[in-house]
Order: sequence, then structure tokens, then C-alpha cells
Amino acid sequence: MDKKGFTLLEVMVALAVLSGAVAILVTSFNYHLSAAARSSQEVVSVVLGLQKMEELRLEGSLAAAALDSGVGSWEAFPGYTWELAGEDTELTGVMRVELKVGHDGSFFSIISFVKE
Repeated sequence: MDKKGFTLLEVMVALAVLSGAVAILVTSFNYHLSAAARSSQEVVSVVLGLQKMEELRLEGSLAAAALDSGVGSWEAFPGYTWELAGEDTELTGVMRVELKVGHDGSFFSIISFVKE
């Protein structure tokens, strides 16, 4: 017999292969989407931290603010917080200033050394 067309078994195998490929693609897409969102949050955290550090440096109050230790957040970026702390170093007149910027439980530290 010379029949044209596909058997039910061939169609079922093709659908199984296709559904497996689609499942892999959806999983991969979801992973990369979450990685992109996480990367975006990291970039925003670093930029906000650098901005805050420069703002304090331009005011001339970086060392004083670090001694007082500050905590705050940004109105335009809800969920992002910062914490400033300073400590003396072994070098006379030099202070280690650490600015931690956080979002969703992850923190990035920006460390600077300033003259008191």
C-alpha cells in the first residue's frame, strides 16, 4: 500500500520533540529575563552610590558624614537604600569611607579614602 501522509505515531513524536524544544526556550527566556533585571538593579545601585559619594565629596562633608554614619534612601528610586560609615586608618589623617547601596537584600560597597 502506498499511502500518503503521516501516521499518528509520527505526529505524536513530532509534537513531543516540538514541545520539548518550546519548554527549553521558555525556560531559557525566563532565566535571561531575570538576569537582565538583576543586572539592571546592579547598575542602578552602582550609579546611585557613585552619585551619592560625589555629592558628599562636593559638599566637602564626606569625612564628617562618614564619622556620623548616615542611612537614607532615594525618593526617585524606591527600594534603594544607602548606608555610610567611616573609620580611621593606620595612615595619619586618612579615613576609609564605605558607602553601601542596597536593593532587595543585596548590597554593593563603594570604598574611598579621604583626607580628614
